Amino acid sequence: MKGVSRLLPFMLLFLLIAGSLGGCGGGSTAETTVAETTAAGEQTVRNLRLPYFKSDPLHPFKAASLVNIQLASLLYDGLFTLDASCNPEPVIASGYVKDTLSVTVAIKNGLSFSDGTPLTAEDVVYSFNQAQAAPAYAARLANFASAKKTGSSGVVFNLKTPNPYAVNCLTYPVIKNNDTTDTPIGSGRYTVDESEVKPILTANPSRLGGFLPNIQKISLTETADSQTLNYSLQIGNIDFTFSDLSGGSYRRINATTVDVGLNNLVFLGLNSNASNLQDAAVRKAISLLIDKNGIAGTAFQGHARAAFTPFNPDFTGSADYAFERNLNGASELLNLAGFNKFNNTGIRYNSSNSTLTFSLLVNADNPYKTAAAELIAQQLSEAGIKINISSLTFDAYMSAIQAGTFDLYIGEVLLTPDMNLTPLLAPGGSAAYGVNTSAGAASVAYSLFVNGSTDIKGFVDVFTADMPFVPLCYRNGIAMYARELKVPTACKAGDVFCDIQAWSF
Repeated sequence: MKGVSRLLPFMLLFLLIAGSLGGCGGGSTAETTVAETTAAGEQTVRNLRLPYFKSDPLHPFKAASLVNIQLASLLYDGLFTLDASCNPEPVIASGYVKDTLSVTVAIKNGLSFSDGTPLTAEDVVYSFNQAQAAPAYAARLANFASAKKTGSSGVVFNLKTPNPYAVNCLTYPVIKNNDTTDTPIGSGRYTVDESEVKPILTANPSRLGGFLPNIQKISLTETADSQTLNYSLQIGNIDFTFSDLSGGSYRRINATTVDVGLNNLVFLGLNSNASNLQDAAVRKAISLLIDKNGIAGTAFQGHARAAFTPFNPDFTGSADYAFERNLNGASELLNLAGFNKFNNTGIRYNSSNSTLTFSLLVNADNPYKTAAAELIAQQLSEAGIKINISSLTFDAYMSAIQAGTFDLYIGEVLLTPDMNLTPLLAPGGSAAYGVNTSAGAASVAYSLFVNGSTDIKGFVDVFTADMPFVPLCYRNGIAMYARELKVPTACKAGDVFCDIQAWSF
């Protein structure tokens, strides 16, 4: 759904904007940095070269580009980070206690900023207030009412509504209290030296009591725009770049590449107001007919992971769910729903002569999603459901969805780190087009789940029976490294520089 030239307005109008890319990490020892030999025979230590946008501040709450937001993660730490299963791991925090409407976080003793001043609860609260107003972090903190110091080294975060995974959102960067400069003081892995012609990042040895990476210095290479990043890596101007593949295509380059799981759910939207989609049996049958692994592996060319629930497959709570395509089960559901007859073109119809013929909207700008639409149409046709694909320009596509003039559409939403499904299942949700959010069984079950009245299995079971939309896959991005750069641990979307202390040449 996100076209190359239309990404920003689309996200603002339709997707839930989350602070980071939101995928769901301690390093091993690697070789020391090698030396390069100059023409004069002198040896110089090779710096890591990373891209940055000079016109965009290296400020965690002011940076607008993905490149500089990622760089900021080297300068600032958060209370927590998320491991590979989307569980919170303490960084600045030493632990937390969760209640229905609050999270109380204890801060580690003895921490300091890179200038030597103590890191305190006041800094954590100040940073929270700044983060709530920052585009990169506002969505994940939207359900937090306030943050206040408690005791000598604690902060209590009050919630507006219950949220079982609220602590996952406390990954915002912490900066020094009342620092209003464009590059505020942080406590992260590196510090920035802007005294040179080109900024240099230097390892912060006092970070969390000690940080001794193989690569002590990082040179920042000014980049004209995001479209040239792959070329800059290809010709050797930089050593690393990351693409979220939002344009729906990828051209291979001469580099080491690793897929990185994002928290972007791609789904098949279903208009429950359409006459033949009001029956949950029909909606569930459509889900059973779709090969989720095929969508991820073929349509998205392997740059996605099949989704069998609305939750990220890396998320601990969804680990026990995996379903195979079931043509027989789908046919039984369609027969029970009354669509047990076939016309001379093989399309199912019922006693009212209403055929199972649907339109499917897709953004024409995204090759991955247009390929997914074609695959879905072919798979549904095997059970007697006819799909007419309407591949539209972004503006026309969005207009049709917002007007409700669709049967099916391929959508995408970037979920916040707490796996909040409010955008899809709550009244007024930014991606809830066609969903019965007021009385639908899945919406009611989700409300019970976040309030603690049922567990995650109870919700998923109801969702699977009701099927207000069909989860297809979670997209991947790609991390690209210079061939000579050794990276023992693959990065993660929430921190593309995780384990950077072990990187080496």
